[in-house]
Amino acid sequence: MIIEKIIILDYENRVANEFEFSKGPNIITSDGTTVGKSSLTKSLYYALGFEIKQFPHGWDVKTMRFRIDILINGLSYSIIRNNALFYVSDKEGVLNLKEFSEWCKRAHYFSLSFSN
Repeated sequence: MIIEKIIILDYENRVANEFEFSKGPNIITSDGTTVGKSSLTKSLYYALGFEIKQFPHGWDVKTMRFRIDILINGLSYSIIRNNALFYVSDKEGVLNLKEFSEWCKRAHYFSLSFSN
C-alpha cells in the first residue's frame, strides 16, 4: 500500500489541510514539538480505520472528515472516514467498520480484527 495524499476537513471550524506524499519513503519532521507531526500520523491511522485513543487537544473528530488516497497493487482508491462510517471509491454506499474491515481484506490492504 502506498499513501499518496490525506485531506483533513474540519467542518465546524471551516479549516482544511492537505498533505501529499512523494514516491518512496517520506519522513515527517519539524523544528518544533507542537507543529503537528503526531497529529498527522494519528490522522493517517484514523483514516485507515484504526481507533485513536487521544486526538490533539481541541480536535473533535465528530465534526471532521478524513480522506486518504492510496495505491494498492497499482490500483487507486480514495477512502473517506466520517466517524465510524467509511466511503470507498470502488464501493457503492457507506460502510460501517466491520464492512470496511472486510473490504480491506479483499483489497489485500491489511487485516483488521475487532474485539467485543
